[in-house]
Amino acid sequence: MRAALNLAFADGKVTSDFAWREDLKPIKNASRRRELYLDRKQRRNLIAHAPPEIAPFLQCLSMLPLRPGALAALQVADFNARLKAIRIVTA
Repeated sequence: MRAALNLAFADGKVTSDFAWREDLKPIKNASRRRELYLDRKQRRNLIAHAPPEIAPFLQCLSMLPLRPGALAALQVADFNARLKAIRIVTA
């Protein structure tokens, strides 16, 4: 996510990187991550109301079991048209 934000800053899409430059701070009284999942209707509603630039990304996230960073890292070369398969590289 930070890489995408830094690219937006470098491309002049945003005027400041202040919001993500600071280190993350722990949230008070948070002891574990939240297990929140949108149901199908909620996902469709989110995609329908998203800006056109991000809607395809959100649609892919709703169809593939990937984290946003893994999806963002995919390239056309990762798709095998003959096998109709995507190669996911993990670090």
